[in-house]
Amino acid sequence: MRGCLASRPRRDRPGSLATARAGPFSRSEEATKGSEPMTDHPPTKHCPRCGETKPREAFGGYAAARDGLQRRCRECAAALSRADRAARRAAGRCQASGCTRDAVPGRGGHCDPCADEHTARLAAKRAADPTKHREDNRDRRARNAARTPEEVAAARDRLRPDGLKRCRKCRDRVPLVAFGVNRTAADGLRDECRACHGADLLRAALPAWEDRDTWSCVYCGAPFADVDHVRPKSDHDAEEAAEVDHPRNLAPSCADCNRGPGGKHARDVLEFVADRLGADVAAAVMSWPVRVVAIV
Repeated sequence: MRGCLASRPRRDRPGSLATARAGPFSRSEEATKGSEPMTDHPPTKHCPRCGETKPREAFGGYAAARDGLQRRCRECAAALSRADRAARRAAGRCQASGCTRDAVPGRGGHCDPCADEHTARLAAKRAADPTKHREDNRDRRARNAARTPEEVAAARDRLRPDGLKRCRKCRDRVPLVAFGVNRTAADGLRDECRACHGADLLRAALPAWEDRDTWSCVYCGAPFADVDHVRPKSDHDAEEAAEVDHPRNLAPSCADCNRGPGGKHARDVLEFVADRLGADVAAAVMSWPVRVVAIV
């Protein structure tokens, strides 16, 4: 019995059965032999979803792949991700990839564990390099503000294909026309609907309006429906952001004067004044003396 055990070949002995079956490569070597990274990468790659051959820059990185790129191009990967989020949203599930729990209302479409994890990850990213985080946000807002109207419309159709958006304050999903314009946002719209945003502005402007007893549109005298920024937000830079919603910059206005097709932002200011206040007022404005200041 002892001799039989001694006659069995040891697994680590050269020429044993284990070595003969394994061949020239071990199991770990066989598993990793085909995944060695490529040294010479072709300049283009074929996307199996859209069927197009695109440059390497059109694909995201994936370190585990032989060519270091993802299988699908960025556009196809983003489209699949949006479709997956839409399906999860329709089913009431968490928006996090791979999570099978139900979404919790008020947590941004996520369940409680995923929402807490996302919040902690963002906080750690900000704490690690606050300056870089602010610079990234500033650059992103600058890129969004520099887009053309066609690019903003395309981004809005891509981000809001159903034509609805959830208000950050009231949490209702309302049509896109219910939101004001914010050129620095990804979809070009504010996070709060007009009703919630107007309520906050009205709450800030009421004390000053009560002192002046002003309850009609300051431009045409019609009943006011909006809280108008006398100096638009687009004219304020980052240092003057606190002055945008100050009560002295808020005035009652009707919807036509504030944001209608014939409003003050849709045409020349003198044309608007002549239409709303009369030609005499426009002529008086044109005859105001102009002081020329020499810059030394």
